[in-house]
Amino acid sequence: MIPEKAGFTEKRYSYSSNRFRADEHGGNPLDAPVHFNVDGKSVDQLPLLQLMGEAVVIDVTESCNKDPDYQIGVADLTS
Repeated sequence: MIPEKAGFTEKRYSYSSNRFRADEHGGNPLDAPVHFNVDGKSVDQLPLLQLMGEAVVIDVTESCNKDPDYQIGVADLTS
């Protein structure tokens, strides 16, 4: 990561921006079949159902409203 800019806005909001660079094969395994197999599929050829699965929603909105720096914990996963 390469720091770009940091500081404060006119209204005293802090900000920072960084530059991130990664190899095309390192950050997204979704398109991997065609990258490593000449007969593999590219992302536009993958069936949508192959990209779907079960999921859960862990709603910590109330906690984040109370504390903007809230970090999810074990109690959030077991309640």
